[in-house]
Amino acid sequence: MFFKGQDLDHEQHVDFARQLGEPTIGHAVFGHIDGYPEIYSIAKHRWDARYKPAPKLIKPWTGWHADITAAINPPAVSILRGVEIPPYGGDTFWTNLAVAYDGLSETLRGFVDGLRGLHVFEPPKEIETTEEYEEQREVRRMASEHPIVRVHPETGERVLYISPSYLRSIVGLAPRESEQLLELLWEHAIRP
Repeated sequence: MFFKGQDLDHEQHVDFARQLGEPTIGHAVFGHIDGYPEIYSIAKHRWDARYKPAPKLIKPWTGWHADITAAINPPAVSILRGVEIPPYGGDTFWTNLAVAYDGLSETLRGFVDGLRGLHVFEPPKEIETTEEYEEQREVRRMASEHPIVRVHPETGERVLYISPSYLRSIVGLAPRESEQLLELLWEHAIRP
């Protein structure tokens, strides 16, 4: 859902979130905004000069993700509130993973229905960190298994649960099998 022209402050944002359920902390690893534990800022320059990412292979699904899928109990809903919107660029796209599931062949749906995926979140290794942070790096790492296809608890709708940024492998498949199947699913899911 998109609500245009809404000018919310942090408190109003959290109040709105409470209408949908009990909010969680802003980010399970990186924390939150002081005074508002439910809000995590994704500001353009959130990383300081210590963050020096290595060049990586860019694929069509690079950057696509569902929020915090590596959590054992991931959030049911995320709210993205634009405070400073650039006049161009910075586009955010959304994909409907229920429609993506329905768009798979019947045979492929039957295959993926029983699979589980390993989701992992780790703080970026490219950050020059303090000794204290390094000691906590493993604590800040998150990993969990989830079905590749989740079933909505109220509607029964089947949804692909395949976050490219966090889903690392399919449990029980050889590494190359997992990689090939995930790439096929990700490419399928992000088609407009």
